[in-house]
Amino acid sequence: MTWLAAAAMAWVCSAGPSQAQLFGPGTGTTATQLRWTSDEPGHQLITPYFSTQGDNNTLLSWVNTDPVNGKLLKVRFRGAANGDTLLDFMVLLGPSDVWTASLSQGEDGLTRLVTPDNSCTLPASLSGVAFRTDRLQPELPADAKALHTREGLVEAIVMADVAPGDSGVLFNVIRPQKGLPASCDAAALAVLTQPAAITREDQARAVGLAPPTGGLMGMWQIIRLSNYASYSGRQHAVAAVDAQGRPAVANWAFAPQTDVAAGSAGLAQTTDPVLTLNGLSWSDLPDLSTPLAGTSAQAQVEAQHSRGEGRPGLANEFVHTVEATSVPGATDWVISQPLRRYVVAVDPRSGQLLRLPGVSGVVLPPNGEMGSMVCSPAGLEVWNREMNALSDAGFALPQPWRACGVVTVVTFGSVQVLQAGLTPLGRELGRPGVYEAGWAIFRSRALSQDGLRHGPMLGYSATSLRNTAQNGNYGSVVPHVRVLN
Repeated sequence: MTWLAAAAMAWVCSAGPSQAQLFGPGTGTTATQLRWTSDEPGHQLITPYFSTQGDNNTLLSWVNTDPVNGKLLKVRFRGAANGDTLLDFMVLLGPSDVWTASLSQGEDGLTRLVTPDNSCTLPASLSGVAFRTDRLQPELPADAKALHTREGLVEAIVMADVAPGDSGVLFNVIRPQKGLPASCDAAALAVLTQPAAITREDQARAVGLAPPTGGLMGMWQIIRLSNYASYSGRQHAVAAVDAQGRPAVANWAFAPQTDVAAGSAGLAQTTDPVLTLNGLSWSDLPDLSTPLAGTSAQAQVEAQHSRGEGRPGLANEFVHTVEATSVPGATDWVISQPLRRYVVAVDPRSGQLLRLPGVSGVVLPPNGEMGSMVCSPAGLEVWNREMNALSDAGFALPQPWRACGVVTVVTFGSVQVLQAGLTPLGRELGRPGVYEAGWAIFRSRALSQDGLRHGPMLGYSATSLRNTAQNGNYGSVVPHVRVLN
């Protein structure tokens, strides 16, 4: 039985009134579709890239814009190479609450999370926690595993609202009392860690949970300590909306924070090929494929990939000037494909390529020092400021040119702005005096003949400028523009 057939069988076995209340439509659910957006709050947030490579630190924040309801969040950090889970936990935000954290590289090379925030979390203590490596390919040496923890993307998912009212047990725990921090009472929060405690909608409402209404926004910032430059932006949102495109109440998407195996009951809530094949725990759910609208994880993922119709690409500008100029410049592009993990991935146990039916065009190169990762053909169309298109005189593109991993960093020139070490692409793409500045389109080739497996792709251009006369360092970020021509 293939992993997809196993998932389908799990849905047949587990579907029913009780399961539909944990995952799926509940009383008041109005969402019919999802909208990817960069200028409004949502039910899911995606940070396209974090980095603790070199002397990079990453700062993160999540904001509940809802002044009435709290939010129960699942936060998950995924590696840039294969999208493997590096760390996951719950955050409970009160109305109008904010939760912040920072990432840095520990002495052992592993990324560590630090938070000074008083918002409630499960586990209760997160400050100083190291990213895990047990989901990575076991044959990798320790230093390679540590490197895999230093780059990736972040998912944040609103699993449920925390509602006020007579049954608001959890609301009273997460709300500050008379200017004091929230109590975060362990006994009250324990219900969120017990697999059998909340299996129906009435049980969820009895402790003050309600179907998620969204309202989540967030920011990210990468700070390079050596040159005092920083790069920042808004997290990308996925909003559940109704048939008219208005903000809507999404499905229940609650799973307890525990490593207890989810079994067949959880398989229908994800298209993750690795977890479907090897088994998953409740803490693996929900993920970006868990349905916010409708009841099919596969249908939701395919609907989001249909955004790739045509010849999808990301367009932006770049600068690459020689060191001898008065203001040397360099540019990196971040190309993030947050749904790639749910379509195609490497099984860390066997090293085999796992993918949805119909997905083609991806390759698994020989296992290198950083392990196996999914790669697909990519293209870069480049113009300088005088309308001259790419030529061999201006750029030397390696053949074949492939984008690897769920996050790829493209470097224009010889200077790495973001110090990527896991999935860097390019290097020496520009030649000073010929293509010092201009614009380009990055295209990830189709992963299937029907053109439905392109994306979505997110990211930005990060540019470093140095004023050598005044010893100044500057960093700027410009989001990519999606093109279909």
